[in-house]
Amino acid sequence: MKEQLENQGLLLVVDQFEELYTLCLEDNKRQRFLDLLLNVFKEARQKRDLDFTLVITLRADFYSYTLTYRPFVDALQHNIAFPGLVKYNNWNKTVHLLL
Repeated sequence: MKEQLENQGLLLVVDQFEELYTLCLEDNKRQRFLDLLLNVFKEARQKRDLDFTLVITLRADFYSYTLTYRPFVDALQHNIAFPGLVKYNNWNKTVHLLL
């Protein structure tokens, strides 16, 4: 798969990220998942052999939940965009604007 992705990049979209907080009630499991996600992103950026973009959608009423784990807060701090309400047929346009 790596050979296929070279010079192309990878866009990973995680929709309804709030489910992490509603379905996973154990802090240690949630933090482990976030650590794995952050490590993949960090390694891709350090190696620079893969253009990796992560897009997470999260309902506004769950923003405060992201503040419960400092490493995730640090990652979001300078890498967040609020596109506002996006209609289904405008997602492609919105993602291109964010990239």
